[in-house]
This record gives sequence, structure tokens and C-alpha cells, in this order.
Amino acid sequence: MTTEVPGTLPLGVLSITEARAQLPGILARFREAGPAAQPVVLGRRRRAEAVLVHYERYRSTVDELEAAQAWIADFRRAADLSRIPR
Repeated sequence: MTTEVPGTLPLGVLSITEARAQLPGILARFREAGPAAQPVVLGRRRRAEAVLVHYERYRSTVDELEAAQAWIADFRRAADLSRIPR
């Protein structure tokens, strides 16, 4: 079972057995809360191995990561161009 604090990640890790039993409730929470729904951490022997998150939250995280990677690539290209003597 997880202990949740608003605005933070869950403090516990659900076993696969627990997650399977709670999946209908987890999905209902995702439907109700949308992207603000608390992620659910899964694992074996209480070691985190995976995270279930609302799809919109996942998509937004991936989009932000891709934007950050593009910014870094642009920055590196600009930094390399500035080293060329004029």
C-alpha cells in the first residue's frame, strides 16, 4: 500500500499482485483526476521498477523532454559556431 502526500510521489511501492488487485481503482483515479493524478510506483520486493501515470501527464513529460533535448542541441551548435574565427 502507498502513502501519498499531495504534490509528491508516492512513498511506497505496490507489488504487482497489489497493483493487479487495485488496477480498476487506479484507473478510476486517473479518469477522475486526469493528469494531476498521483503516479503509482510498481515493483518487486518494494524496489521501484515501473511507474503508472496518466497518459496526458506522460505525453506532456515526453514533450518537455524532447523540447529540452532540442534546446540543448541548438545551444551546443551555437556554442560550436562561436568558436570559429572570423
